[in-house]
Amino acid sequence: MSVVGKDNEDWEPFKELLNQHFSSNQRGQNTNLVDTSGFANDFSSSTKKVLTEQLSVSILSQLSNMEQSLKIKASRTSNGTQVDNRPTAANDCLSASASINNSKRPEELARIVMEEKIRGQVMNDQIRTLVAKFDFKIVDHFDTRVFSGLGDESKNTVIQRICDVVKCFVRVLQKNVYSNTPFPEYNAKSKHNIDLKNIVESFMYEIMFEQENLITKTLIVNYLKEKCKERTLKLSQVISSKRKKDFVLTENKKIMEQFPEFLLINQNFANQRVVKMIQNLKECKNPSTKAKAIESVVDEIFLTVRNHPQINQEKAYRNLERGWEQLDVKIAMIAFCILESKNAHLVFDFEIMEMFIDDIDHREKIVHFKAALNHLIESKTEEVVNEEEIPETPIESVFTLGSEELQ
Repeated sequence: MSVVGKDNEDWEPFKELLNQHFSSNQRGQNTNLVDTSGFANDFSSSTKKVLTEQLSVSILSQLSNMEQSLKIKASRTSNGTQVDNRPTAANDCLSASASINNSKRPEELARIVMEEKIRGQVMNDQIRTLVAKFDFKIVDHFDTRVFSGLGDESKNTVIQRICDVVKCFVRVLQKNVYSNTPFPEYNAKSKHNIDLKNIVESFMYEIMFEQENLITKTLIVNYLKEKCKERTLKLSQVISSKRKKDFVLTENKKIMEQFPEFLLINQNFANQRVVKMIQNLKECKNPSTKAKAIESVVDEIFLTVRNHPQINQEKAYRNLERGWEQLDVKIAMIAFCILESKNAHLVFDFEIMEMFIDDIDHREKIVHFKAALNHLIESKTEEVVNEEEIPETPIESVFTLGSEELQ
């Protein structure tokens, strides 16, 4: 904890808050932030084998036995046993069973079960209470009552300082939760790389950004929405403009002449899954989830074309791969899908990701997605769209907090 936030004078009062929290746990004879007693015993023997990735020819029979066991448990649960259906409680039995039904890959099952167990460790009342105390501490430390009266430059400085403290806070909890579970040991034995630290980080940001009534979250989100308003308006103009036809794939000479396979994405509504994924980014509240979702979108664009029934010849497949390796083709494909989604709030998505995800500039797929977004925003449009015409989205309603509530 002493290393986190080093040379950051804002971090001191928050470090004291965490020290008090940990000391209180120790007095209660609880040395961990989360209770891990009997944790490994929750797994059936077949699940342990999957989690430790000791796979063999008999793995399918192991999964079959496990599925049957889980179905029996689920059946018993549905016959009168009370179930905790809170969103923060992981239902391991049903989720693991569903994952078996939907996937034949045991490594995928292992990842899902491990993620849900970590979620159960993170999403508990103890940490939520700590986050609430942290929120009050920020309001007090930065005196957010005067925030609305600050100039733009001063607001930017205050928001950046608050975000630095939030990131320090998340790193402390991330390290504690991660180190006090058996997952590092499981992962070390695994022949499949599962990025558990990023999984923990995602759940930490979920607590910060999906809880209601956190002034810290609202302050940050409202500021970033105002900051990106002009670029959001420009993107909305492109989406609504007659110039949108300039981005139709059939207007791209390189794709038409060299990589016509990519034109298949616009046939038979084959791109609708990709479009829906981009639209759903508006519903991702936390920046870590947004980043992973955007990477999935970029992968899905290529897969959508590759899996098209007409891509059944080796020559066409090789040509498709060569095209996807060329940045201008990839950007054109992503830009096309962005326009089809009509999601003008992608600008905000990048603002909040860049504020909190430290390695965002080194994640290739996200860099390419942003390049496509910038390409659209920087294009000239002929029509003017009023600010009021920017479509309302869930992110606007969820994160709106009146200025009087910040006083």
